[in-house]
Amino acid sequence: MSLSKDQIQSCTQLLDTICADPNAQPFLEPVDWQELDLIDYPKIIKTPMDLSTVRSNLLKGEFQTLDQFIAQIQLIWDNCKLYNMAGSVIYKICERMERTYNRELNKFKT
Repeated sequence: MSLSKDQIQSCTQLLDTICADPNAQPFLEPVDWQELDLIDYPKIIKTPMDLSTVRSNLLKGEFQTLDQFIAQIQLIWDNCKLYNMAGSVIYKICERMERTYNRELNKFKT
């Protein structure tokens, strides 16, 4: 059994809100590690994730629970912080996005 229609609609709204944030740009699509010449990326990031993939998984009914949906979004921030140096521009953008996400998630859960 997958998420209900209401849950899918709520998750879609949460994704829409996150994706509309100007800081979301680096997280909207998969990291093009080859184009960016990040040759070590696949060695460090074992499960790449981005917001478009989360949306696709949601619409394909791949989430059985809200926790799975939430965990997949969290994986985006975790991957970014794992790969990038603390204090770097992308790391700071990631931290801002994670705060925005957590704030929206708290509204979503209530």
